[in-house]
Amino acid sequence: LVGCGQHEDTTELRTDSPTCELEALNLICSYAACMGLRLKCSDIRNAYFQGKEMDRVLLLRPPKGGLPAPEYADGETMILARVPIYGTTDAGRKFWERLREVIVEAGFRENQISKALYSMTDDQDNVIAIICTHVDDMLWAAKPEAEAGIKKILDTFAVRKVEEGSFRFCGKEVTQSDGFTVTVTCKDSAEQIEPIKFDKGKRRMTERATEAEIAQMRSVVGSLGWVARQCRGDLSYEVSRGQSTVSRATIQDLKHTNEAVKKCREGSSIGLVFKAKAIDWKTAALVSVIDASFAQEEVTDETGDKKSHRSQIAR
Repeated sequence: LVGCGQHEDTTELRTDSPTCELEALNLICSYAACMGLRLKCSDIRNAYFQGKEMDRVLLLRPPKGGLPAPEYADGETMILARVPIYGTTDAGRKFWERLREVIVEAGFRENQISKALYSMTDDQDNVIAIICTHVDDMLWAAKPEAEAGIKKILDTFAVRKVEEGSFRFCGKEVTQSDGFTVTVTCKDSAEQIEPIKFDKGKRRMTERATEAEIAQMRSVVGSLGWVARQCRGDLSYEVSRGQSTVSRATIQDLKHTNEAVKKCREGSSIGLVFKAKAIDWKTAALVSVIDASFAQEEVTDETGDKKSHRSQIAR
Protein backbone atom coordinates (compact mmCIF):
# COMPACT_ATOMS: atom_id res chain seq x y z
CA LEU A 1 0.00 0.00 0.00
CA VAL A 2 1.47 3.33 -1.11
CA GLY A 3 0.15 6.82 -0.48
CA CYS A 4 0.75 9.75 -2.83
CA GLY A 5 2.43 12.03 -0.33
CA GLN A 6 3.21 14.64 -2.96
CA HIS A 7 -0.43 15.74 -2.80
CA GLU A 8 -0.40 16.36 0.97
CA ASP A 9 -0.41 19.69 2.75
CA THR A 10 2.67 19.42 4.96
CA THR A 11 2.25 22.77 6.70
CA GLU A 12 3.32 22.43 10.35
CA LEU A 13 3.84 18.70 9.83
CA ARG A 14 7.12 17.23 11.12
CA THR A 15 8.63 14.89 8.56
CA ASP A 16 12.20 14.50 9.83
CA SER A 17 13.38 11.13 11.14
CA PRO A 18 16.94 10.50 12.37
CA THR A 19 19.00 7.80 10.66
CA CYS A 20 22.33 6.24 11.52
CA GLU A 21 25.33 8.44 10.69
CA LEU A 22 28.48 6.90 9.25
CA GLU A 23 30.33 7.63 12.49
CA ALA A 24 27.74 5.67 14.48
CA LEU A 25 28.06 2.69 12.15
CA ASN A 26 31.85 2.71 12.46
CA LEU A 27 31.58 3.07 16.23
CA ILE A 28 29.54 -0.13 16.48
CA CYS A 29 31.96 -2.00 14.19
CA SER A 30 34.85 -0.92 16.41
CA TYR A 31 32.96 -1.86 19.57
CA ALA A 32 32.12 -5.35 18.28
CA ALA A 33 35.69 -6.03 17.11
CA CYS A 34 37.40 -4.69 20.22
CA MET A 35 35.02 -6.33 22.66
CA GLY A 36 35.00 -9.69 20.87
CA LEU A 37 31.25 -9.55 20.16
CA ARG A 38 29.29 -10.75 17.15
CA LEU A 39 28.05 -7.92 14.95
CA LYS A 40 24.44 -8.52 13.90
CA CYS A 41 21.82 -6.85 11.73
CA SER A 42 18.18 -7.23 10.86
CA ASP A 43 15.40 -5.31 9.15
CA ILE A 44 11.78 -4.83 10.11
CA ARG A 45 9.16 -6.20 7.74
CA ASN A 46 6.46 -3.75 6.56
CA ALA A 47 8.01 -1.22 8.93
CA TYR A 48 5.61 1.68 8.45
CA PHE A 49 2.60 -0.47 9.27
CA GLN A 50 4.30 -1.09 12.62
CA GLY A 51 4.88 2.59 13.27
CA LYS A 52 3.24 4.81 15.85
CA GLU A 53 -0.48 5.30 15.35
CA MET A 54 -1.50 8.38 13.39
CA ASP A 55 -2.36 11.51 15.39
CA ARG A 56 -4.00 13.17 12.41
CA VAL A 57 -6.80 12.23 10.05
CA LEU A 58 -5.54 10.72 6.79
CA LEU A 59 -8.07 9.60 4.18
CA LEU A 60 -6.90 7.66 1.15
CA ARG A 61 -8.87 7.36 -2.07
CA PRO A 62 -8.36 3.99 -3.82
CA PRO A 63 -6.98 4.04 -7.38
CA LYS A 64 -9.38 4.07 -10.29
CA GLY A 65 -10.86 0.63 -10.74
CA GLY A 66 -10.89 0.03 -7.00
CA LEU A 67 -9.07 -2.56 -4.91
CA PRO A 68 -9.53 -6.36 -4.79
CA ALA A 69 -11.35 -6.13 -1.44
CA PRO A 70 -15.15 -5.99 -2.06
CA GLU A 71 -15.65 -3.01 0.26
CA TYR A 72 -13.32 -0.90 -1.88
CA ALA A 73 -14.24 -2.28 -5.31
CA ASP A 74 -16.23 0.81 -6.30
CA GLY A 75 -13.08 2.95 -6.26
CA GLU A 76 -14.88 5.67 -4.29
CA THR A 77 -14.97 4.35 -0.72
CA MET A 78 -12.28 6.14 1.29
CA ILE A 79 -9.74 4.38 3.52
CA LEU A 80 -9.00 5.81 6.97
CA ALA A 81 -5.34 5.27 7.84
CA ARG A 82 -4.64 4.15 11.41
CA VAL A 83 -0.89 3.68 11.02
CA PRO A 84 1.71 5.37 8.76
CA ILE A 85 1.43 4.61 5.05
CA TYR A 86 4.53 4.34 2.87
CA GLY A 87 4.76 7.38 0.61
CA THR A 88 3.10 9.85 2.97
CA THR A 89 5.34 12.64 4.19
CA ASP A 90 5.42 11.84 7.90
CA ALA A 91 5.47 8.02 7.65
CA GLY A 92 9.21 7.82 8.31
CA ARG A 93 8.97 9.94 11.43
CA LYS A 94 6.02 7.96 12.83
CA PHE A 95 7.94 4.72 12.45
CA TRP A 96 11.07 6.23 14.00
CA GLU A 97 9.05 7.48 16.99
CA ARG A 98 7.71 3.97 17.61
CA LEU A 99 11.11 2.32 17.13
CA ARG A 100 12.79 4.81 19.47
CA GLU A 101 10.08 4.25 22.07
CA VAL A 102 10.59 0.48 22.01
CA ILE A 103 14.41 0.72 22.15
CA VAL A 104 14.33 3.09 25.13
CA GLU A 105 11.79 0.90 26.94
CA ALA A 106 14.16 -2.06 26.42
CA GLY A 107 16.77 -0.31 28.56
CA PHE A 108 18.80 1.61 25.97
CA ARG A 109 19.77 5.27 26.19
CA GLU A 110 19.59 7.59 23.20
CA ASN A 111 22.84 9.26 22.22
CA GLN A 112 22.78 13.03 22.73
CA ILE A 113 24.50 13.75 19.41
CA SER A 114 23.50 10.89 17.12
CA LYS A 115 19.75 10.42 17.60
CA ALA A 116 19.65 7.02 15.88
CA LEU A 117 22.37 5.55 18.12
CA TYR A 118 21.57 3.89 21.45
CA SER A 119 23.65 2.26 24.18
CA MET A 120 23.01 0.15 27.25
CA THR A 121 25.22 0.26 30.35
CA ASP A 122 25.55 -1.87 33.46
CA ASP A 123 25.60 -0.74 37.11
CA GLN A 124 29.25 0.36 36.76
CA ASP A 125 28.37 2.45 33.68
CA ASN A 126 30.23 0.06 31.35
CA VAL A 127 28.76 -0.14 27.86
CA ILE A 128 27.28 -3.62 27.35
CA ALA A 129 25.43 -3.04 24.06
CA ILE A 130 25.20 -0.56 21.19
CA ILE A 131 22.49 -0.44 18.53
CA CYS A 132 21.87 1.94 15.64
CA THR A 133 18.92 2.27 13.28
CA HIS A 134 18.65 3.34 9.66
CA VAL A 135 14.95 3.56 8.79
CA ASP A 136 13.88 -0.10 9.19
CA ASP A 137 17.40 -1.58 9.43
CA MET A 138 19.13 -2.25 12.74
CA LEU A 139 22.77 -2.99 13.52
CA TRP A 140 24.01 -4.00 16.96
CA ALA A 141 26.59 -5.69 19.14
CA ALA A 142 25.70 -6.85 22.64
CA LYS A 143 27.24 -8.65 25.56
CA PRO A 144 25.31 -11.66 26.93
CA GLU A 145 23.78 -9.64 29.76
CA ALA A 146 22.22 -7.25 27.23
CA GLU A 147 20.68 -9.91 24.97
CA ALA A 148 17.36 -9.71 26.84
CA GLY A 149 17.00 -6.08 25.79
CA ILE A 150 17.78 -6.92 22.16
CA LYS A 151 15.25 -9.76 22.25
CA LYS A 152 12.57 -7.43 23.57
CA ILE A 153 13.08 -5.13 20.59
CA LEU A 154 13.03 -7.96 18.05
CA ASP A 155 9.95 -9.53 19.61
CA THR A 156 8.02 -6.26 19.43
CA PHE A 157 8.26 -6.00 15.65
CA ALA A 158 7.81 -8.42 12.77
CA VAL A 159 11.49 -8.83 11.94
CA ARG A 160 13.13 -10.66 9.08
CA LYS A 161 16.02 -13.01 9.82
CA VAL A 162 18.91 -11.84 11.98
CA GLU A 163 22.19 -11.90 10.04
CA GLU A 164 25.77 -12.08 11.22
CA GLY A 165 29.17 -12.97 9.79
CA SER A 166 28.55 -11.51 6.34
CA PHE A 167 25.74 -9.16 5.30
CA ARG A 168 24.90 -5.84 3.62
CA PHE A 169 24.04 -2.74 5.62
CA CYS A 170 23.34 0.73 4.18
CA GLY A 171 24.73 -0.29 0.78
CA LYS A 172 27.97 -1.69 2.17
CA GLU A 173 29.32 -5.20 2.61
CA VAL A 174 30.10 -6.03 6.23
CA THR A 175 32.03 -9.16 7.18
CA GLN A 176 33.29 -10.37 10.54
CA SER A 177 35.85 -13.11 10.91
CA ASP A 178 35.77 -15.86 13.50
CA GLY A 179 38.38 -13.83 15.37
CA PHE A 180 35.95 -10.83 15.49
CA THR A 181 37.82 -8.54 13.06
CA VAL A 182 35.27 -6.50 11.06
CA THR A 183 35.79 -5.41 7.44
CA VAL A 184 33.54 -2.90 5.65
CA THR A 185 33.73 -2.53 1.86
CA CYS A 186 31.76 -0.87 -0.95
CA LYS A 187 32.62 -3.46 -3.57
CA ASP A 188 29.31 -3.49 -5.44
CA SER A 189 28.98 0.29 -5.48
CA ALA A 190 32.60 0.78 -6.57
CA GLU A 191 32.33 -1.67 -9.45
CA GLN A 192 29.14 -0.05 -10.74
CA ILE A 193 30.75 3.36 -11.32
CA GLU A 194 31.26 3.87 -15.05
CA PRO A 195 33.96 6.17 -16.49
CA ILE A 196 33.11 9.38 -18.30
CA LYS A 197 32.44 8.79 -21.99
CA PHE A 198 34.24 11.36 -24.13
CA ASP A 199 36.19 11.48 -27.38
CA LYS A 200 39.47 13.35 -27.09
CA GLY A 201 40.17 13.25 -30.79
CA LYS A 202 42.32 16.26 -31.70
CA ARG A 203 41.23 18.27 -28.67
CA ARG A 204 43.98 19.71 -26.45
CA MET A 205 44.18 18.56 -22.84
CA THR A 206 43.59 22.17 -21.71
CA GLU A 207 40.43 22.54 -23.81
CA ARG A 208 37.18 22.99 -21.91
CA ALA A 209 34.87 19.98 -21.65
CA THR A 210 31.35 20.19 -23.05
CA GLU A 211 28.34 20.70 -20.80
CA ALA A 212 27.34 17.07 -21.33
CA GLU A 213 30.80 15.89 -20.32
CA ILE A 214 30.77 18.13 -17.25
CA ALA A 215 27.39 16.69 -16.26
CA GLN A 216 28.88 13.19 -16.52
CA MET A 217 31.89 14.22 -14.47
CA ARG A 218 29.69 15.73 -11.75
CA SER A 219 27.75 12.47 -11.47
CA VAL A 220 30.90 10.32 -11.42
CA VAL A 221 32.64 12.50 -8.83
CA GLY A 222 29.51 12.29 -6.68
CA SER A 223 29.56 8.49 -6.82
CA LEU A 224 33.27 8.41 -6.04
CA GLY A 225 32.66 10.77 -3.14
CA TRP A 226 30.13 8.41 -1.56
CA VAL A 227 32.50 5.45 -1.81
CA ALA A 228 35.42 7.53 -0.49
CA ARG A 229 33.46 8.72 2.53
CA GLN A 230 32.07 5.31 3.38
CA CYS A 231 35.23 3.20 3.29
CA ARG A 232 37.82 4.35 0.73
CA GLY A 233 39.83 7.17 2.26
CA ASP A 234 42.51 6.56 -0.39
CA LEU A 235 40.16 8.18 -2.94
CA SER A 236 39.60 11.36 -0.94
CA TYR A 237 42.19 13.48 -2.75
CA GLU A 238 40.93 12.51 -6.20
CA VAL A 239 37.38 13.31 -5.12
CA SER A 240 38.38 16.67 -3.67
CA ARG A 241 40.25 17.56 -6.83
CA GLY A 242 37.31 16.56 -9.00
CA GLN A 243 34.89 18.61 -6.91
CA SER A 244 37.08 21.71 -7.19
CA THR A 245 37.53 21.49 -10.98
CA VAL A 246 34.21 20.12 -12.25
CA SER A 247 32.58 23.51 -12.88
CA ARG A 248 35.41 24.48 -15.26
CA ALA A 249 36.54 21.01 -16.26
CA THR A 250 39.01 20.45 -19.08
CA ILE A 251 39.84 17.30 -21.02
CA GLN A 252 42.68 16.76 -18.56
CA ASP A 253 40.20 16.82 -15.67
CA LEU A 254 38.02 14.23 -17.41
CA LYS A 255 41.10 12.05 -17.82
CA HIS A 256 42.03 12.42 -14.14
CA THR A 257 38.49 11.52 -13.10
CA ASN A 258 38.52 8.37 -15.21
CA GLU A 259 41.84 7.41 -13.64
CA ALA A 260 40.17 7.75 -10.24
CA VAL A 261 37.32 5.52 -11.44
CA LYS A 262 39.85 2.90 -12.52
CA LYS A 263 41.56 3.09 -9.13
CA CYS A 264 38.22 2.76 -7.39
CA ARG A 265 37.09 -0.27 -9.39
CA GLU A 266 40.42 -2.09 -9.26
CA GLY A 267 40.56 -1.62 -5.48
CA SER A 268 36.90 -2.45 -4.89
CA SER A 269 37.83 -5.01 -2.24
CA ILE A 270 39.69 -2.39 -0.20
CA GLY A 271 37.80 -1.07 2.81
CA LEU A 272 37.87 -0.26 6.49
CA VAL A 273 39.25 -2.90 8.83
CA PHE A 274 38.37 -2.87 12.52
CA LYS A 275 40.89 -5.23 14.07
CA ALA A 276 39.88 -7.41 16.98
CA LYS A 277 41.11 -6.27 20.39
CA ALA A 278 42.90 -3.31 18.78
CA ILE A 279 41.57 -0.70 21.21
CA ASP A 280 40.88 -0.70 24.93
CA TRP A 281 37.63 1.22 25.11
CA LYS A 282 38.17 2.13 28.74
CA THR A 283 41.42 4.01 28.10
CA ALA A 284 40.99 5.08 24.45
CA ALA A 285 41.33 8.72 23.33
CA LEU A 286 39.71 10.21 20.23
CA VAL A 287 41.95 12.16 17.84
CA SER A 288 40.82 14.00 14.70
CA VAL A 289 43.18 14.72 11.79
CA ILE A 290 42.21 17.36 9.22
CA ASP A 291 43.64 19.28 6.24
CA ALA A 292 45.80 16.63 4.59
CA SER A 293 46.19 18.62 1.35
CA PHE A 294 49.65 20.10 2.09
CA ALA A 295 52.22 19.17 -0.61
CA GLN A 296 49.84 16.69 -2.19
CA GLU A 297 50.33 17.85 -5.73
CA GLU A 298 52.66 19.62 -8.11
CA VAL A 299 51.23 22.26 -10.45
CA THR A 300 52.59 24.10 -13.47
CA ASP A 301 52.00 27.86 -13.64
CA GLU A 302 51.52 30.04 -16.72
CA THR A 303 55.28 30.30 -17.31
CA GLY A 304 55.80 26.55 -17.26
CA ASP A 305 57.45 26.46 -13.84
CA LYS A 306 56.47 23.59 -11.54
CA LYS A 307 55.39 24.47 -8.03
CA SER A 308 54.44 22.31 -5.07
CA HIS A 309 53.43 22.85 -1.45
CA ARG A 310 50.15 24.45 -2.44
CA SER A 311 46.81 23.74 -0.85
CA GLN A 312 43.79 22.88 -2.96
CA ILE A 313 42.14 26.25 -2.40
CA ALA A 314 45.28 28.13 -3.49
CA ARG A 315 45.78 26.13 -6.66
